[in-house]
Formats: sequence, C-alpha cells, structure tokens
Amino acid sequence: MLLQYHRDYASEALREIKMPKKIREEILTGVSANDLCEFTNEGQAVISGKDRITNLFGFRKKILGHSAIWQSHFGNLASMHAMSKTPGESAASTMAELRSWFDFLNGLALGRIDVNPNANIGSDNTPIDGMFKNHEIDYEQLFDTDEMAEIQYRSVGMMLHLIQDSFTLSHCERNENMEIVAFYCYEHCFVNRSLINMPYPWFRPVGSGLS
Repeated sequence: MLLQYHRDYASEALREIKMPKKIREEILTGVSANDLCEFTNEGQAVISGKDRITNLFGFRKKILGHSAIWQSHFGNLASMHAMSKTPGESAASTMAELRSWFDFLNGLALGRIDVNPNANIGSDNTPIDGMFKNHEIDYEQLFDTDEMAEIQYRSVGMMLHLIQDSFTLSHCERNENMEIVAFYCYEHCFVNRSLINMPYPWFRPVGSGLS
C-alpha cells in the first residue's frame, strides 16, 4: 500500500477520537515508520516509493545489512509489512513474527515495555529480540526518535500500518472468511527491479496456510 494511503486511512480512523494535536501527529508519524524507519522524520520528500528505496539501497546490500529501512523491505524485518522475509517461509512463522510485533508495539504504547532508544534491539528482553539478533539496529533507527514519549505514540501508528498491510492484496492472501492463508515476499522485487511497479500477482506466496 502506498504510504499516503496509510496516512489517509489512519487520519480518518483518528478523526473522531479526541486527543491533543501533538499526540495525533506522532501517531500519524508512526504510520510512516514501518516504511521509512531512519528516514521517518524526513518523510515522503526524501523517499517517495519502493522503487526509489531500491535505487538508493539495493546496490549495497551487504553494507546496508544493518539499515532498518533495508531490512524492513528486503531483509529480516519484512513482517513489519505483514509479509514474509524469504520465499518458502511458512505462513505460521510469519504470523508468529506479526504477533511479536503487536506484543512489542502494544506494550510500548501502553507503557508496559520500556526501552533504551540508543540500545541495539536484541540486547534486551523484548518480544522482537529474535528478529534482530543478527543485526546492529537500535530503537532510534526503528522509530527515528530517541524520545520515549514519541516512541510510545509512534508505536500506535506502526500498529495501524501493520493492520492496513494485512488487508492489502499485495502483502497477503485471505480466504472467503477473511482469514490469512498466505503471505507474500519482497525478495523477488529486489532480484528483478523491473517488476517493482507491477500489481500484486508477482509476489511469491509462502506457506500452506494457517489453521
């Protein structure tokens, strides 16, 4: 889903909820964090689409293995978008990571989880530790802020982004009962850049469904 749609849908959902303007702005900033990570504060003016992300970062995969924005689209953190990280990954495995993201983000939003923004993710005990054990990515990279109040509200926006992606045809497949039965993978996008702007069928389905 295009980032502007994410923000529009989230803004509409928040319209009827009374809250301070600053909090609303931080939640909407968090909606962008899944896509932009370290570049969230710079916003759409810096990175306007996944085609540009590929052009900026794709040619330095090894160097940028510890870049949160790289990992969120083409690496081990694709579950930030309700997608699998590798072709052939079981749907149950991707779903387990999704649940870990919600446990973590919900805990931050409710103040039940506290983190050091400058610490490497995986150096403490949070639900998402296992996804970061091979990387040197800190919390500040993930949220693009070292202020805990901002992290708390941006976590709400990141959960909204995950929910929206989970209902997007280019990210996963649902059956007639609206249950997720398969996730798709970004990896083919990097292998063949000419496919980046094609509609969803080029994504590779993974797993045999969820029970």
